[in-house]
Amino acid sequence: LCSRTATVTIKDSTGVSVVCLWPLTYMNRSGKAVSAASRKYRIEPEKILIIHDDLDLPLGKVKVKLGGGAGGHKGLISLMKELEVDRFVRVRCGIGRPESGGDIVDYVLSPFSVEEYPVVAEMIETACDAVDAVFGEGPVAAMNRFNKR
Repeated sequence: LCSRTATVTIKDSTGVSVVCLWPLTYMNRSGKAVSAASRKYRIEPEKILIIHDDLDLPLGKVKVKLGGGAGGHKGLISLMKELEVDRFVRVRCGIGRPESGGDIVDYVLSPFSVEEYPVVAEMIETACDAVDAVFGEGPVAAMNRFNKR
């Protein structure tokens, strides 16, 4: 396994083992860590769930997606390159875009403002519910439930 990861294996409410991986690499290289973990634990890409920020969603919005493009997200590009597939589940957490003319890199790497904390806290709760739904009901049911909001 990549030495730049933190992992923990837990069992969900049905007793199924879930490997939680937190790549300690730069986001742009997270595919290497995920790919190494998928080989070690023999996890097919279709069984991988990625939680990530998304500039194309307003702050606080959560959506579930199965497969698709990277939308310019460097972490997703790395994942697709290393896994050689795009058919993994994503829980997309909206962070919005910077004001007109604002630098995207600075925006993404900046902490949320104090005024945004309540929205972010609610988004985290919703994202946790979406992850539970993906594991418990499957990706399509989770998409139907969370993408309508």
